[in-house]
Amino acid sequence: MLEFSGVGLTDEINLYGHKFSIEGMYSAYEDTWEEGVPSFLNHDHRKHLGWTKLSGLYLEPHKAYLMNSILIGESETERSKLQELSYKQLYDKRVVSQQDKYDELRDKLGDSLSAEASKPCWVNAVAYYDVGIVQRIIPNIATDLIKGLMPLSKLKYIQPGVYEKDGWLLFAHLYFRRGLSYLNTLNEPFFELLQKCDERVNPRIAIDLNCIGLAGTQSQELEYSYWWGPKFNDDLSKIPDGVAVYKNEHYDGLLSDVLQTEFGWYRQDGIQTFECEEVTDIANIDISSNEKYGCRFVHSMINADTGLPTHLDGAIRAYTTEEMVARLDQDIKHSGRHTGYTKLWRIDGDIESPLWKSLITNFYRDNMQVGEYFGGTDSKLDLRHTRRDNTLSSHADFSVKSFIPANMSAGDGVRISVKCVPLESFPDGYDILIRPAQIYMAKDGAKKFIEGDTVSIAKYLKQLGLNVRIPFCARVATEDMVYNFPVFVCRDSFIANQVVECFRRFSEAWKSNGDDRLLSYSIQVNYDNYCVQYSFAGHIDDFCDYYLSSQKNIPSSDSDIPSWLNSLSEFLKSYHPANNSPSHADLRGKNGVLLFPKLLVNKKYIDKLEPDDVGVWAWLKLEKDQYEVVRDNGIWICAMFEIKQSKCSVCGKSYEKCDCIKLLEANVTEEIVDANFLGVIWTNRSAICCPPDINEKQRIEV
Repeated sequence: MLEFSGVGLTDEINLYGHKFSIEGMYSAYEDTWEEGVPSFLNHDHRKHLGWTKLSGLYLEPHKAYLMNSILIGESETERSKLQELSYKQLYDKRVVSQQDKYDELRDKLGDSLSAEASKPCWVNAVAYYDVGIVQRIIPNIATDLIKGLMPLSKLKYIQPGVYEKDGWLLFAHLYFRRGLSYLNTLNEPFFELLQKCDERVNPRIAIDLNCIGLAGTQSQELEYSYWWGPKFNDDLSKIPDGVAVYKNEHYDGLLSDVLQTEFGWYRQDGIQTFECEEVTDIANIDISSNEKYGCRFVHSMINADTGLPTHLDGAIRAYTTEEMVARLDQDIKHSGRHTGYTKLWRIDGDIESPLWKSLITNFYRDNMQVGEYFGGTDSKLDLRHTRRDNTLSSHADFSVKSFIPANMSAGDGVRISVKCVPLESFPDGYDILIRPAQIYMAKDGAKKFIEGDTVSIAKYLKQLGLNVRIPFCARVATEDMVYNFPVFVCRDSFIANQVVECFRRFSEAWKSNGDDRLLSYSIQVNYDNYCVQYSFAGHIDDFCDYYLSSQKNIPSSDSDIPSWLNSLSEFLKSYHPANNSPSHADLRGKNGVLLFPKLLVNKKYIDKLEPDDVGVWAWLKLEKDQYEVVRDNGIWICAMFEIKQSKCSVCGKSYEKCDCIKLLEANVTEEIVDANFLGVIWTNRSAICCPPDINEKQRIEV
């Protein structure tokens, strides 16, 4: 399986003008974190992509993110397995979970429902599909149809494309759905616009006569894939005469079915006429096992006196394979009318040009070529692009990241990640399990390790009377001012908050010592139904501010988490906006743990390493531009080593086993007796007071 991580949504106002609260984001996450949801390309349920799992919330000053990861099958077997899982979940959610409502609808339809041909059909409501069912249930509906179209004035509007008549739910025609498939939603942007049309233009639509729903079960599916809403000017004279063909330069039949879009202006019986057709070479209509190619089509006529469109309609033109082959060899002007034709909607009367263009553009949902042809501009997207351009990193920033992937300073605020995980099983007697969150690569493979000073944290917790299990793994230290502590798995929230108190004590000690130190750690807590992992990263000055806040304590129950997150978000607004710097991707390690990545210096940059009685000298060889970035940004190198044996400076015992705690107790230091040199890392926070000029040589204390 391939796995990709990203952002599901944020608490910013999106391009639709919607904003998710942090409580709402957590609720959505809590409901689906364990199982996950299907993932499809461009909200097209015919095009299965993979399986998405929400992977936690991430908070920075002024913004919250709901993170996700998507699994995509590499082999046909994996893809089939994920696809089967996806469609099963869709059916369970849409039908099985509402079986009582489907039973109610079936009983209500009674003998009008065909015994064999009918089937449950989720179309934004509990509904049944059965050929001709609407006409059997509402026999007089034919009297309201005008050339197969129903005036909107004859229907009670419920939601875009869903209406009520005689106590039943009716739906817009199947062909208003993406890919002409019941699997997909109706074209809601188009119906919202059509609903606002003045009754004087008598808007009419085609009703799905093969589908009927149970009133009161309707719901809308929000699709947060921004659909272009261009603004147009009033001047139709700017549009050139003749035929224009817009080819889809990126056509692959995957993200879009549109091969090309054709626009034609000509005279029909002396009337200026406009036609537009979207051409696809992917079959999307299955009629009695004969595949056809349904193409969206628009026809309009212009009032010569007013210069305004006076008629506009939309339809689907259906081509057989032979007809489509011939169609691809001709443009819209010469293609003829020898195809299947299903009229979907129509309005008549003088139509203002912006509305005319907007109706056409929204009818062609997901096809940007139509709006481009009309010369439309979208101010939202323009603003979006401008904002992104203004926050692009400079070349120098990018170069710094190649040495220091993530950096923070005092005043940047802390970063918090919250993630649900399965309940943890505790061995008898233990209150806290320490779990490594980092690895280093050795000759015999990856090795788990914990930060060297984790021992000091564990000692303090033991002094509080807690039984702590330290893992059997390497204890690694680096001569820099960045501490990435492991995960502290706690039996309950009371114990978790004692870990918080522990880090408060150490952070205040580091701050009083004048350290310019970065810190990360994670706390995992068992609740009633699941376990939650809280992960933190930031500068110790900001941690000290955080520990003074009312949000410092881990929530005592899972029901308190949403309000805690919301309060924490408000607290972080006291800092300047983070603007995703450092990015969540740079800070989030494996399993959602926050940490500051440390990069080993590539061997090709090391000219030689020379040990002496005190440490190791390193000579580097860099390209000029690399050297300038290192020199100008205070980047140096420091040693990374595995502590094999150490002793306490006060009692002389093994530091791991004695009761003394450095930093918190006067005169206590840890003296390294035996260590394995693992290499050198890049750092901009060296623990050595006066680093020499990198142009000459670098001393590495070990």
